[in-house]
Amino acid sequence: VLFQIGYQDHIVIALLAAMLAGIFGADIPLTLSHDASHFAFTHKPWVWKVMGSTSDFFVGVSHYIWLQQHIIGHHPYANIDGADPDIHTRSDNNKRDWRRFKYSQRWFPNYYYQHIWFPLLYGLLTIRFRFRDVVSLVILKYNETVRINPPSRSQLFIFIGGKLFWTLHHILLPLWLRPTLTTIGLTTVIEFSASYYLTFIILASHVTEKVETQAKPDENNIVHRDWAELQIMSTADYSEKSWFWHFFTGGINQHKPHHMAPYVLQSHLPKIAPIVKKTCEEFGLPYHVVDTAQEAFGNHLRHIKKLGQDYQQNK
Repeated sequence: VLFQIGYQDHIVIALLAAMLAGIFGADIPLTLSHDASHFAFTHKPWVWKVMGSTSDFFVGVSHYIWLQQHIIGHHPYANIDGADPDIHTRSDNNKRDWRRFKYSQRWFPNYYYQHIWFPLLYGLLTIRFRFRDVVSLVILKYNETVRINPPSRSQLFIFIGGKLFWTLHHILLPLWLRPTLTTIGLTTVIEFSASYYLTFIILASHVTEKVETQAKPDENNIVHRDWAELQIMSTADYSEKSWFWHFFTGGINQHKPHHMAPYVLQSHLPKIAPIVKKTCEEFGLPYHVVDTAQEAFGNHLRHIKKLGQDYQQNK
């Protein structure tokens, strides 16, 4: 609202402000909500709820639905085929998915150029999250592989109140104060900036080269892998010495120590990382880390290209 009021006649400044608004908005779930979901700061549950709800009210994405997906689904079963909701595809239900995310999926010709068209859709992530929240809670009662527990009254109040408040301050108020096309254009920039920022940060840690995505339960639903080993093998780190990426990703760039000790506040991850790395060396586990964020993003893009074109590798 502020940048649309103050810089309506300065399109370059308005666009830059919109991009920054998207990036800083994306940092809310990456920092406050994420650490709150892991109970990583303070011992007061009401503080966790307040910090977690910032995602509801300022980003429009439900922290309650995120808790089910991230804490119950993703962290215990990181990159386990058919269990981790973050890598769930329609192929898990014997249906054809629109993109190939893992080698366990059957290959189809439309995947061949997915490295070109698939990243174009990354800009829709935040919109997808908001619609997914409603569908998961109201209709499906599931979020991919995770059953959604019935919310309490306070959780339902935050869910509905967050959606209404976000719609008011993010859409209705700007439309009332500024021309419609200006509002639509700048809001689109905000959404795409936030979505691309979130997508690349998340996927660069889990859907990338040299990361294990083939852990699959047997017929008895047992995964024959050590849990800690799987956490190391299914994550990738990048820019581990960069204060910039550590701050602006909420410590997600150091994903291995985060998965080994998810309840630890992000500011302590640089101290934990050397311990995790030394332990991996002791047990002969590879510790995959790249020097820059650009290299990490490039590894992700090369990985989805290989998944789309390597039609002979269908495990």
